[in-house]
Amino acid sequence: MMDTDDFDCHFRRAVSHDVEQLDRILHKAVLEIYGGFETGRPFVAQPLFSEIAIVGSEIIGVAAFSDEVLTCLYVVDRFRNSGVGTCLLHNAMLSGVRATTIPLSNVWGQAFFEHRGWSTRGEIEAKIFGAKTRVVALSFG
Repeated sequence: MMDTDDFDCHFRRAVSHDVEQLDRILHKAVLEIYGGFETGRPFVAQPLFSEIAIVGSEIIGVAAFSDEVLTCLYVVDRFRNSGVGTCLLHNAMLSGVRATTIPLSNVWGQAFFEHRGWSTRGEIEAKIFGAKTRVVALSFG
């Protein structure tokens, strides 16, 4: 097992040869965040991933964004609380990201953003994977 207190992490844009690893990571993410994978399959199939975090040859985190909206931020379990998520968010913000939504049930995610200066703008109903879901809208600035 890798020592997550001392690791060399690199960030880069996702490319086509990352698809297999991204599929595995996103399978775990969808199960963890949304409670099921079949509803998340269309999400995994989309070429959304703007940036990935890599240690060695392993993808340990992903961020997806379009224009000013962050659509996904996920770090594998053993690298959480190591700064990887904060770096992915910072890099997305350098690209102009200022808004996101997260499922209402993801209180850890909401705390992550608020701790980094993001503000909760309220709860809304959104369509995620074709299903209506309550989400928290957050913004920066």
